[in-house]
Amino acid sequence: MEEKDGRWTEPQLAPFSGQSWDFDFNFSPTGNQFLFSSVRSDPESRIPAIWVVNRTAEGWSEARHIGLPFN
Repeated sequence: MEEKDGRWTEPQLAPFSGQSWDFDFNFSPTGNQFLFSSVRSDPESRIPAIWVVNRTAEGWSEARHIGLPFN
């Protein structure tokens, strides 16, 4: 959603989401990274992993699995 002219626009699906079960969303303290859990790396076993997207001038980057030692 965006605030335009004092009103919020309709919600839109984030470009990096909607592919799998995404949950536990958190922004970094600076707001330049967005971390979340998802089963997109292994949808068959439904084992969640941590993913991150970075804020860019154009919007959000592609989601990247952060891997070990965090998962």
